Amino acid sequence: MKHHEMHLSRGLGALVGLLLLVLPGCGSESNPTEPVTNDGEEALFFLVAGYSNTRGVADAVNRLMEPDWFPPSDVARDGFKLMVEEPQGGSMTAYVDGALVAQRQYEESRNKRVDAIWWQVGIRGQEAFTPSDRQRELAHDILAELQRQWPGKTIYLSPMTPYVDHVCDISGPGGPATSAILVGELAADFDNVVTLPAFSALARSQTIDGCHETNTFYRVHAQEFIDFINGQ
Repeated sequence: MKHHEMHLSRGLGALVGLLLLVLPGCGSESNPTEPVTNDGEEALFFLVAGYSNTRGVADAVNRLMEPDWFPPSDVARDGFKLMVEEPQGGSMTAYVDGALVAQRQYEESRNKRVDAIWWQVGIRGQEAFTPSDRQRELAHDILAELQRQWPGKTIYLSPMTPYVDHVCDISGPGGPATSAILVGELAADFDNVVTLPAFSALARSQTIDGCHETNTFYRVHAQEFIDFINGQ
């Protein structure tokens, strides 16, 4: 490019930038439907931990947002489900790492900055509607390990999605209620924790098997997640 053409190009670029700043609806005006950003830089990036429905909602969030907030579905599903139960192999460190190692490798390989972790506190086969002492201990240990492995990162906690007019046989009748109690207790005991409200309750017709959501309701709950994060 010739010298005078380069100056002309730079001048036009500066003029366009100025117009974007002063024209209504451009530049500094933010679109409330766009993802939250970090100091005007790239959009938030979360790691996801929980159970099947957690991963389904995260995948639906990615389909609704640009750029993606979570690792791709195949990456998010590559690892343990992080449930309130005895850690696989007996080591809480290995359990948490096994749930999130693929996501960690994904973000490191792409030089992404993890802003936060979303953990939907899942329980299987829960008959009682309150947590046992052991469940409280396990939930505490999981969150402590998440904070140890990702120091200073915000942990978003949400309870299991409740069900109406039926019981999910995977969670058991008391799973969602017990999960909600644990979320409240964890938030009271830990710093750098933000609690999300429970997603809207699922009727049997809004699931494919009494437990797992239809694609329609994954999108509904994804929008609820997006609205909460953008509304902070």
